[in-house]
Amino acid sequence: MRIGELAGQLGINAKTIRFYESIGLLPQPHRTPAGYRQYNGDAADRITFIKTAQRLGMSLDDIREILAFRDRGEPPCGYVRGVLAAQLDGIDRHIDELSRLRRQLVDLQAVAELLPDAADPGCYCGIIQHAAAAPAHPPAAAPKRQQPSNDQHQEETAMRTVTIHVAEIHCESCEAAIRRGLGQLDGVHYVQAAAATDTVTVVFDQHAIDEADLRARLTDIGYDPA
Repeated sequence: MRIGELAGQLGINAKTIRFYESIGLLPQPHRTPAGYRQYNGDAADRITFIKTAQRLGMSLDDIREILAFRDRGEPPCGYVRGVLAAQLDGIDRHIDELSRLRRQLVDLQAVAELLPDAADPGCYCGIIQHAAAAPAHPPAAAPKRQQPSNDQHQEETAMRTVTIHVAEIHCESCEAAIRRGLGQLDGVHYVQAAAATDTVTVVFDQHAIDEADLRARLTDIGYDPA
């Protein structure tokens, strides 16, 4: 069959077939005396294999290596197992990064309404710039590939926001000391200390810590919660 017929049979563009040939995924086809490419069923099977591997997230380099094993008459299964393991590790890392980003956004959303609109011309956006001062979520000890469907709901309902009046927050150094001191506690996700109002706003996980622990920590670092 000619290239147009093969492309139509597989539902792809003829340019894709030419591209696969140019990078060595497909062998050069036989040509008719008039110079037209001529393909058989093996080419269709090979392209179907390539498209399936791409759908599974494999790179063209990996696919080329797998096909090379087969062309040499060697089983590629050991190599494929390694590729799949590397893919799963990469996916798990990406899921972990997205989960941490989601937690950070949930925390920031919880306090966004508490932050004043930026009046300082040197401040781009108070909400985003406060995120820079928030303690970062540590990476998970080990990524989980499966979780119960209600985990996200439980995580969100465990979050609590509390505002504590604290005497003698004099300056930015005091604010930084409070952010640092409370941010070191397990379960604390966000800390805002405001000298202008003598208040400290904390977003924390009720399953890990409670308000009494926050007040005790403030006392330990030299401040008097009202």
